[in-house]
Amino acid sequence: MFIFNALSYCLKLHKIIWLDAFSIFVCMYSVLFYVIARNVVFYVVRNYLFYER
Repeated sequence: MFIFNALSYCLKLHKIIWLDAFSIFVCMYSVLFYVIARNVVFYVVRNYLFYER
């Protein structure tokens, strides 16, 4: 019974750690996506303004 409790506790801890890692991963990817999207938007706007002149 003690082994089972320890195992469930370790699994819970592992799940929490995994969720933290996943949230960090998602945060990193969202920042990366934001930077790429901003660069693309600036590039498109700059080209559009350049071609308009």
